[in-house]
Amino acid sequence: MFQNAVHSANWIRNAIAAAALTCGVAHAQLTNCKDPGPPDVFKIFVDEVRATGGSTGSARVREKVQGIHKFLSENLKASSGDIASVRDCGKRFPSDSADFDNKEFDGLDNLRVVLEVWGMLDDPVKGSGSLGFALVPARPIAPPAVYVVPSANLLNSLRQGKQMSAFAPLVLGIRQYQNKNYADAVPLLCAGTQQLNSVLTGQSALGDDAFRTRQRELMKKVKEITDSAIREARRTPGSPFGLWNPTSDGTFLCPD
Repeated sequence: MFQNAVHSANWIRNAIAAAALTCGVAHAQLTNCKDPGPPDVFKIFVDEVRATGGSTGSARVREKVQGIHKFLSENLKASSGDIASVRDCGKRFPSDSADFDNKEFDGLDNLRVVLEVWGMLDDPVKGSGSLGFALVPARPIAPPAVYVVPSANLLNSLRQGKQMSAFAPLVLGIRQYQNKNYADAVPLLCAGTQQLNSVLTGQSALGDDAFRTRQRELMKKVKEITDSAIREARRTPGSPFGLWNPTSDGTFLCPD
């Protein structure tokens, strides 16, 4: 009986240790950003761009991967202007969208991160791969707010880079709205919406059907807060939004 009790106790200790190890591995998969930046500014994290397959160590592939990373960083800097600081996060790289759980989002939110971006080059010859985006302020309105966008030409398509920069003004607008800075939120929400809508339709629509479906769901929520932001901004005496007239259904149209 004593031996059975000892065996049972050992089994329990081993099970607890294994569980602790598993939890440690799960939380260790997503390393901290190497340069998170100052605490008082909005930030965009640019993670590592990686290549898969056997040729990942070649100088040519490394050059392509670095080129994608540089292009993403520069494009996001241009699209966010001086509202957010774009940070190079070094080797930080999500192994799966599920890495962005509530705990991870809370940590990003506390750091004032509004957007996180990473990339994967699947075929260095064809240039195919995917880009991942975590839209931190969008999680409450369109969970889980993590999107992986496949592309047949990830490397050479400047068009895709410009389109994906739509996420920067969009998340900044959502954050300004959440902070009740309605007049600041409106132009950002309008700019992000117009840019993203332009890539969800037509023969050159970005991503696959699943991505576009989720984006349309996000756009419905963004439309609601854009209308709300305009109505709130119009309450301020002398606001330029006072000149914006609602449509027949009480909503508003962003200017072209």
